[in-house]
Amino acid sequence: RGLARSDARPRASPRVAASLAMDAATPRDAPVGTSAEAPPSAFSSLLFADVCELFEAIREVNHSGYKGNYKKRTLLSRFFEQLTNIPDDKPRVGSFELYRLMLPNVDKERGSYNLKEAALARCVGTALGLKRHESPDFLALEGWRKSGSGDFAHTVFEVVRKHRPDRGVRRCTVGEINAALDALCRKKSADEKAATMRALVDATDATQMRWLVKIILKDLKIGYGENAILRQYHTDAVDLYNLCCDLRRVCETLATRGERLKRQDLEPGSLVKAMMASRARGCAQAFEAMGKAGKTFAIETKFDGERIQVHRVDETTFHYFTRNNNDFGPRGYDALDRLFRARLSERKTKCVFDGELVVWNRRDETYAPFGYIKSLVNAIRDGRGGDERCVPE
Repeated sequence: RGLARSDARPRASPRVAASLAMDAATPRDAPVGTSAEAPPSAFSSLLFADVCELFEAIREVNHSGYKGNYKKRTLLSRFFEQLTNIPDDKPRVGSFELYRLMLPNVDKERGSYNLKEAALARCVGTALGLKRHESPDFLALEGWRKSGSGDFAHTVFEVVRKHRPDRGVRRCTVGEINAALDALCRKKSADEKAATMRALVDATDATQMRWLVKIILKDLKIGYGENAILRQYHTDAVDLYNLCCDLRRVCETLATRGERLKRQDLEPGSLVKAMMASRARGCAQAFEAMGKAGKTFAIETKFDGERIQVHRVDETTFHYFTRNNNDFGPRGYDALDRLFRARLSERKTKCVFDGELVVWNRRDETYAPFGYIKSLVNAIRDGRGGDERCVPE
């Protein structure tokens, strides 16, 4: 069906504005989360309902058994043609606002919601005014694994549709949804989170809540991976993302589709996506694949530790990036700084180490079991010294 673009700023309802507003006050006529000094871009003005229609359309391709990426790519291209209509030689200002909703798992700017299915079930149930332990629908939310679908987002969809029938709600824009999600991240208590979820439930319909839940859980499950979506944005988007793991930087650097990416050098301190080995069904397939290449190859011992990317920015600054693109330095791994400084004391150059971080037991002369590194790091951070028999390597 046709998709409508919100050229005018939709006015948020007073209840939604009061519940979802950012810390700074906004004019009454402005969408929630925006300011008069920063008018919304074409992307932040998009109706969230239209974005959800796109997700539904791609999802239906999966359910129809037609898994061709061509059809999904066509749906995505048509969506942008109809709703943004930005020529290839013009920058797509504000595209990050939309793509952080389409790729919630790679958006590292927005912190953790601290909401998994169990906590979300309580938030949604409370937002709908249901009584816990009494309402069958509240019980259905908390017991979603027992449902026939085994899909939490679908259970939310069914319950919200029952208690909040489709009233033609199409007011929320992408900018407003992002402001609400930012507010949700800032909330600490369950009651505060429930209040924010209540405002979202009141401002959206069941279909939009389905996708909001998926965004909060950071897993859309539409059968169209991050690389495919990035390639649709720009030919060089995947290469740049692998180099920097920064979605905003990708969107802003490659804002103009018709301009190719200039050479980008690796910079210590800026995360590089970890290189993964190709999957094989077994040793026989791996030997066959390597043999066909006609090259000599080596087999390494698989160390059962933690995949860590250590960045030395200068003589005193280190970063510890995990395979999920999180910096564990502030979480206690900076206790290992002295170990790296001791081994790099004579080298003043910036560098990046990519490998497996394991713990060596000096007494037993063997590697400590997987998971020991966190206990050791916490002990060092807390001043307990850890186990003197063990040292990270």
